[in-house]
Amino acid sequence: MFLFTKKYRWIWHVAFWLTYILVLSYTFGQIMPFWSAQVRVFLGLLLHAAFAYFNWFWFIPQFFLNRKYVHYFSISILSFFGLTVLRFWIEQLLPTYLVSTVTTILPLRLIFIAFSFLSIWVLSSLFRLLEDRIKTMQLENELRNAQLNSELRFLKSQMNPHFLFNTLNNVYSLAYLKSDLAAPMILKLSGMLRYMLYECDAPKV
Repeated sequence: MFLFTKKYRWIWHVAFWLTYILVLSYTFGQIMPFWSAQVRVFLGLLLHAAFAYFNWFWFIPQFFLNRKYVHYFSISILSFFGLTVLRFWIEQLLPTYLVSTVTTILPLRLIFIAFSFLSIWVLSSLFRLLEDRIKTMQLENELRNAQLNSELRFLKSQMNPHFLFNTLNNVYSLAYLKSDLAAPMILKLSGMLRYMLYECDAPKV
């Protein structure tokens, strides 16, 4: 679970973007020269990372988590279309394209670009919401542990340890001697502890 803490969150981000670079470098490397593929991977990395972290650190916290769903989807969709057009326009200025059969079909290339931004949008949203869920679970566990510790401290404050130990020693002695007084004494001790834990906090006792 330590990898889900805030201190180690950067490991997941680095792993994701390294996977992104490797997968796209291999994919583009099959259909174009090496350096042309790297230019496209670098361009996609800049725009996709910008979209992902705007969604992660601004769109979701400011709008989605505050139940402003209309604002969230409006600004996300505008960013989605704006970045799709921007990348398409930048690729038009580059000296090389994916492959000739794809570049001649402009709607198809737009679909490829739009799908890549849609994937980044969905993944960044899922990972951010998953992180928030994990944080909520950790906070609930911390609160539960704090409550248990508080109850334990309260329990200790209600009991006199010397009284309890002396009483248990007396009960042990009676039980060892097989005295008929052992059972009534245990019952009285049980009633006294019940009173100390649950009944002595009334306004009048």
